[in-house]
Amino acid sequence: MENSTQSPRPIKLMPESFNRVLPLKEETKLAEKLPVFWWCKCLKVSDEYSTHSRFKNNPEIADTYNHFGDVHKMHFTAWWMKIGRKLFTLQKPLRDVKRITARNESQSRYPENDTILIEVPLTMRKQTAIRKIKEILNDVYKDREVDIQKTSTAKIKYKKSKIRMATIDLLLHIRKIRKRHPKKTLFEIGNIAGVELDYFARSTDIDETLDDAYERRRMTIAVSRYLKQADNLLHNAARGIFPSLKPPQ
Repeated sequence: MENSTQSPRPIKLMPESFNRVLPLKEETKLAEKLPVFWWCKCLKVSDEYSTHSRFKNNPEIADTYNHFGDVHKMHFTAWWMKIGRKLFTLQKPLRDVKRITARNESQSRYPENDTILIEVPLTMRKQTAIRKIKEILNDVYKDREVDIQKTSTAKIKYKKSKIRMATIDLLLHIRKIRKRHPKKTLFEIGNIAGVELDYFARSTDIDETLDDAYERRRMTIAVSRYLKQADNLLHNAARGIFPSLKPPQ
């Protein structure tokens, strides 16, 4: 009989891969560190997604909703076990470094220009062999971009992005405060949110640096930009694009 404290089957997550059954607590704790945790958070605060969850009236969001479902009704842990793990676990294992035993094996198994075959004479020293292999790989990867998500076999894929999850946390935090205090100025919103302006971005003019009005303008501009980015983030997340701060087309 299967232990109820164990995951129902082995899983393979991005960026981690597992070939063993994880305890439920360990699996969900790992899932909370993945971008999908923040994707769900974005959907929960998206007005568009919330409206579609009730009325099913937005064809642009329908595909995302069909995958994620009504995220408002479940805690992330429950959502992950019921829906998320089926969407974001790999359907097939990632390709790994492997010793090629047949000369034509590489050509038959993988697409052209997607692998290289390296022959290493075992009569040379190990350190020399490793150094030469590194030289070959450095040359091969010099102008090559690797997109892990492109080769992922998960049903849902993240968008290649350099956006940090801490940035998403800040954007959602500022948007939440804006909705809670619609009459406050952007300067006040920034102070409540604890936005820290870049000291080195200030003017080198001492009088202007000390000018309170100048600092208020800087804060207003920064918070305005953050709110626009938050809107873009939620708009794209509801349409299955995550994470992305690009304005809607």
